[in-house]
Amino acid sequence: MTAAVSGLRWAPLLLLLVAGKAPAAEAIVAALACEPLERRSAVKLTPADDTPLYDSIQPRVLRALDKAGHPVQDGAPLELYYSAVESAVEVRGESLDLGRIYVRTVNREARAQLLVNVWSTSKDSILGGRKTTSGVSVASYLIMSLELNREDNGRCVWRGEGAVELEGVTAEQVAPALAAAIAARLGQTVDKATAVVP
Repeated sequence: MTAAVSGLRWAPLLLLLVAGKAPAAEAIVAALACEPLERRSAVKLTPADDTPLYDSIQPRVLRALDKAGHPVQDGAPLELYYSAVESAVEVRGESLDLGRIYVRTVNREARAQLLVNVWSTSKDSILGGRKTTSGVSVASYLIMSLELNREDNGRCVWRGEGAVELEGVTAEQVAPALAAAIAARLGQTVDKATAVVP
């Protein structure tokens, strides 16, 4: 009985640790190097806004720039502009699928083949009705962009973008990690990568 009671003593602490931690979400990240990025190039940071969200992003961006060897200073030849926006995205379900029609030409003669689901207990069918769910749902996403441009002519040096669904998490919880995941690809071209953001 003593072992059980001493184990319960730690339960509130464990609950606080688990409850305080944001659930992990999967982000999609892409980047494009418009031109080669010289090592040790100085960079000026320019956030899109001065809200707490952007204040939480800045340390992660600074850390990534430092790790890549780029000092941050005013009047630098490169400007890193970063922005983030919460967006509602409409996700449409699949339409009713009752079958398919195939039309082909053989020796200048059109031939058609119609395949229809007449009866099914697991698929959409004419007699069985609709079995799949469809419709429209709305999902919220945090979309973030980091743009590195030349200060003198505005020419692109590098672009990085990322998006994460805000299901069970807030923008404030995932924004710093999303910024770090994008900034980690500084100077690289990445078609599409996934990153787990806590």
